[in-house]
Amino acid sequence: MNAGPLARALASRTRRHQGKHIVLVPLGAGLGLVLLLLVLPRVYPEGIHGSVTAASSDLASVTGLHDATGAALSTALLSAPTLLGVAAALITLSISRAVVAGDLTSGVMEALLATPVRLRAVFLAYTGTALAAALLAWLVLVAAFTGPAWAVLTAGGGHVHLTTGYVLLGALVPVGSMLWAASVTVFTAFLYPAGLRATAGLNGGLVRAVALLPALGTTLAVTLAPGKYTEVTTWYAGGSLTLAAALLTAVPLVFKADRVLE
Repeated sequence: MNAGPLARALASRTRRHQGKHIVLVPLGAGLGLVLLLLVLPRVYPEGIHGSVTAASSDLASVTGLHDATGAALSTALLSAPTLLGVAAALITLSISRAVVAGDLTSGVMEALLATPVRLRAVFLAYTGTALAAALLAWLVLVAAFTGPAWAVLTAGGGHVHLTTGYVLLGALVPVGSMLWAASVTVFTAFLYPAGLRATAGLNGGLVRAVALLPALGTTLAVTLAPGKYTEVTTWYAGGSLTLAAALLTAVPLVFKADRVLE
């Protein structure tokens, strides 16, 4: 039996369990971030440094700005690939744990392993379900942030110029974050289920760290070395995809049933 039927069943269950929250939470987060960037420069104008008439990077630029609010919004928009990469990792980690952790403690995973469904199919089904749900939530977040931010900048006389490289990294970096976070969470669930429990190191802190560290490290790197933005994010996207593929390949080779059935 392949992963398709199991993935559809898991997706249906996830949709029922998550409900409207999978859309409303990222929607509120995206709109809240835009609102914060609109209000904060007015409350704390000295916090905005540099030019308030233009903002640019190697891959994008915003011109025609008139105030600190526009500068704050444009800076966030230019940094969106890495910021959304961190957000993608956080969203995926949360959803992945929700998808797989309950099945480890309720006996569902034990029942699945007793069926003719292949181990690889089970792994792919859980990973794919987590990725699909995380992708939906992330797309809502992107639309809720970039749409209003772009509209405010344009309405204020600003002109946003995005290169193909910006759009490509804006897709690859979050996709890499999501694929890595989902893969490492499900991989941990199969090899060390206790690592996902609430009592495992500050609520599963080790898994959180491993899932988030690449995205956080990339954000720190491009902050410290903005001139290397393109190189760092390109390496991160490629590295995340490569490592996730390695986990997908390795899990059937190192899996031990007694670990999951503990």
